[in-house]
Amino acid sequence: MPGIQAEWRVTMLQQAHHQIPTRPLSDREVEVLEMKADGFTYPLIGKMLGIRARSAMQYAIQARDKLQAGTMLEAVVIAVKLGLVAKGDVEERIHGEHDG
Repeated sequence: MPGIQAEWRVTMLQQAHHQIPTRPLSDREVEVLEMKADGFTYPLIGKMLGIRARSAMQYAIQARDKLQAGTMLEAVVIAVKLGLVAKGDVEERIHGEHDG
């Protein structure tokens, strides 16, 4: 069983590798990831933030790279696990603005 144990260690090291971003995410990168976690598209994110859709995508790509994720979905999952974003944050802000 040494093979399984070694494989498990490699898996744990890979997971630990994603625990801390190599560089901190900017406020804008976190904001865009929050919106991606809530299912918003880049055009809608851009409109909501007053930036171009392409800029929103660039912020997301920068965040993905800093989190060392292979895909945007993986970046969102890592950000949620690290507590950087919580699904529903954007919805709460939007509804909170309209309520008060």
